[in-house]
Parts: sequence; structure tokens; C-alpha cells
Amino acid sequence: MMAAHPPGRHLLNNALGFAAGARHATSMPERHAGQVVLQSLGNAIELSLKSILQTHGWSDDRCRREIRHDLVKALAAAEDLGFRPSDPALAPFIALLSPFHRSHCMAVLAACTSQAAFYEHGVGMTEQLLRDIVLWLPRHESERSVGFFVTGLRRERGSRRPSRRLPRWLLLFRKSPCRPRATSPSTS
Repeated sequence: MMAAHPPGRHLLNNALGFAAGARHATSMPERHAGQVVLQSLGNAIELSLKSILQTHGWSDDRCRREIRHDLVKALAAAEDLGFRPSDPALAPFIALLSPFHRSHCMAVLAACTSQAAFYEHGVGMTEQLLRDIVLWLPRHESERSVGFFVTGLRRERGSRRPSRRLPRWLLLFRKSPCRPRATSPSTS
């Protein structure tokens, strides 16, 4: 018998991979970097938001029917479930990406936005979105994932304590540039 896992975790795993790919692509030669970064960011945003939806009972089929590749719809559906991204610039960024992501035309947007600072800022916002989701999901665990924290920390059925074993994807997240960074107050 296969071990059960929290719904949506596979999407979050893939989103983390796309975010890491986008971070890496910012160091690529300019000729191809823009399209790769933007496509990776679109995929990371889409999958991470769909992970929230699946955690709350949405099926793959429902995500395909109702959201498809529309990032604006995915964010709105996640917000309807109570998720609030911490970066206020994320919604306008998603609104900019969404039509190009929906039609698989990131090359067109990349041709219009060849600024390295734009890509870097987009990667930073996407990484912050992933941090927000990783921190938000355990507090809003779906009834359908009874017995598990969505972050992947196992717990015994009926127990409130997670075990010490960390899943591979969480370890990778901790080593990636997406992991939360300590911030210190400004000394200026």
C-alpha cells in the first residue's frame, strides 16, 4: 500500500524547482535569459497557488477546468480561501504575467522587458510567495489531509506533534535561495 501524502505537496515541490531554475537563469546570457526566467516564474506561481487549492480539496481536474494557466484566477481562488501574499507588488506582477503565461507567449513579454532588474525583482517576489505559502499552509490544513502537516512533516494520526523526520523537498527548500532569510533592523 502506498503511503498517503498531503494533497498539493507535489505541486509545491515542482514550484520550488521552477523558482530555483528561474534564480539560476538570471545568470544566463541575456539572449535567452528573459524567456526562461519568465516562463519559470509563471510555472512556479501557477503550481504554488494550485498547491493551496489542492490542499483545500480542489482536484487536478477542477484546477484544469476552472484555473487552467490563468495566474490571476489562481491568486483570486487562493485569496478566497484566506491566503494573503505579503508582497503587495505580487498582484500587479501576476496581472502582467498572466496573459502571456496563459497563451504560452513569454518570449513576447521577454522581448519587451529585457531589464535584468525586472527579472531579479520577479524572482524575489516569487520566492517570497513560496515562503508565504510554506508558512501559511500548515496553519490552514485541509480536512482532507487529516494526519499530516501540509509542509510534509509527518505526524501520527490523532497526534498534534510532528515527527523529527523532514521530507526531502523541505530540506531542498531550506538549502535553496527561496528559504526565509533573517532580517535585521536598519542601522542607518
